[in-house]
Amino acid sequence: MKKSEIQKLAGTKAPITRALNKAIAANKANEFDVIIESAKKLTEYAQRILDQWPQLKSATKPKKVKAKAPKVEAPKVKAPKVRAKAKPNDIYKDEKKRENRLFVAQNFDAKIEPVEKALIMPAEGLQDIAQFFKLGLFNKNTQLICVDRSKKVVEGWKENFGGKLRLALHDHRVFDIEEMSEMMAEMPDPIYIHGEIGAKQGVHWDVDLSGIDGIDFAWLDFTGHISEAITDWIEAVLKWKTSSFAMVNVTGMAEYKAIHDWAKPALMNKRETVRFLMEENQIHQSEILAMMAALDNPDSMDAKDLDNILIRQALEFDNKGSHGIWVRRSQDHSIDAEALSENVDIASYRRKASGACRMVTHKFIRSQKGFLNET
Repeated sequence: MKKSEIQKLAGTKAPITRALNKAIAANKANEFDVIIESAKKLTEYAQRILDQWPQLKSATKPKKVKAKAPKVEAPKVKAPKVRAKAKPNDIYKDEKKRENRLFVAQNFDAKIEPVEKALIMPAEGLQDIAQFFKLGLFNKNTQLICVDRSKKVVEGWKENFGGKLRLALHDHRVFDIEEMSEMMAEMPDPIYIHGEIGAKQGVHWDVDLSGIDGIDFAWLDFTGHISEAITDWIEAVLKWKTSSFAMVNVTGMAEYKAIHDWAKPALMNKRETVRFLMEENQIHQSEILAMMAALDNPDSMDAKDLDNILIRQALEFDNKGSHGIWVRRSQDHSIDAEALSENVDIASYRRKASGACRMVTHKFIRSQKGFLNET
């Protein structure tokens, strides 16, 4: 077995998992030098984890349970009015969210042109889909693939997708009744998928996109962080379902909050994976320099630079000659572009809601090798 084949068997998981997989594959192939190399890598990763354990310990230690105090009768005081938590549809109507959709809709040349097959995680009321119709990204020839983890939401679409879309389009006041009716009549039947992107039942993905291909637009719009499970799904499923010049957008948290127990361990895992890619010479020097603060500072809660690298790595094809390459919009002259460019490669925003996290959308375009000048 060739070393390249052993590397392929290792996959693109977190570095510790990857080193273990590589060692197991090498053991089967009797490649003892690769086994020794993998063992050294495992030792290095373990040492780095031990070095950072003081930071992780404070983030993951169990919370102290306070003893219940005896009840004391207190005078009744009127509680201050608290604003109700935003409903999902209100979030989609947020002004910052509408601005972000404009970035999502733009192609490599910052133009908005109709797409034929779109994978999207829409609002229950389809406000985002209506805006994309208004912008010209969707038209009567666009087939929509709508994904949601709520069975209730998906059942609602199946029962009355046309009615919900008409209502959302009417809110934008772009199409009159005749235009809407004509457009709805000619549109390809939407595909509705109930499942969670990144979730698996055994070896089977919740959302496997079976029977679907030729997706030329995808927007994975998450309200939380971009997990390893999500990038695994992008690598194993999504990239193989895209067309030759597809556009993929991924939205997630740009920074984490230290109050969350999962935040520091998640960031440490991302840093270790990026360091592994650096050691394998899979990241350009200019990109490394641009993200040193996020990479070397254990107290940094910024995730956007790390996530951008990991999403691109998940999208990458082994055979670039046959399948092409994935690039950022700033990479118009070279696939080895420098730092992320705001409103070109990524678009950050913070919703108006109190305490809302800063979010970021990452944009990648699939191109054929040779279409750009590769250095």
